Amino acid sequence: MTAAEFDAVTIWSLVLRPPRGWDGKTAYLLRDGVIHCNGEAVRAYQFSDGTRLVNNEDLARAMRNGCVT
Repeated sequence: MTAAEFDAVTIWSLVLRPPRGWDGKTAYLLRDGVIHCNGEAVRAYQFSDGTRLVNNEDLARAMRNGCVT
C-alpha cells in the first residue's frame, strides 16, 4: 500500500508538534488516526520520517471479524 492509499483510508488527527528538546533527527509521532473496516476501528500512526504503522492487535481483531485488507 502506498502512502497516498494509506492516507486515503485513514481519518487523521491534527499534526502534533515535535517533543520538547527534539534533536531534529529522531522520528517522533506526527499524528495518529483510525481506519474503519466493517465496523472495526484500527488505530494508525504516522511518524515524522513518513513511516506509517497500524496497531497489530486492532488489525488482527478486525480481520477475525471479517475485515479484508
